[in-house]
Amino acid sequence: MQYKKHTEPFVELLCGISNSGKSTYVRTQYSEGFEGLILSRDDLVMKYGYGYSYNECWKSLTPELHQIIDYKLDEQFIEALSSRSNIIIDMVNLTKRKRAHWLKKIPNGYLRRIIVFHTPLNIIKERNILQRNEKYIPDNTLVSMHNRFQYPNLDECDEIIRMD
Repeated sequence: MQYKKHTEPFVELLCGISNSGKSTYVRTQYSEGFEGLILSRDDLVMKYGYGYSYNECWKSLTPELHQIIDYKLDEQFIEALSSRSNIIIDMVNLTKRKRAHWLKKIPNGYLRRIIVFHTPLNIIKERNILQRNEKYIPDNTLVSMHNRFQYPNLDECDEIIRMD
């Protein structure tokens, strides 16, 4: 994927329900490496949880550990901003309010790009079945996420890119 050339650092905020392709995008788009921070709640769930699979780790997390993960994510984000690093936020970011949590902290001089993963729900459910033993999300949760999704607007960022 080709983007407009920018000299300033950027924040790419990925936006889409689980199994829409966000993490796969990061792995393929930046397969040669990424100079900056990739902020991923999933990575911290695996770090702080107990178990071999994401599901096991998620289920093992106490409310206190969820708070620690939120704190660590914020801490890493602020540190990356202070060093003017490029940042990718690989999380669902379904609502304007959730996206604002990150976007309002970004200082001037950063490009704010939202990449929307607009994957049909039936495809997401098919992908979910393939992950039943690793990172399975109940169908009712996927439907709820799909129903809560708010498409971003340019009043939130500088660019919106839609991935179909």
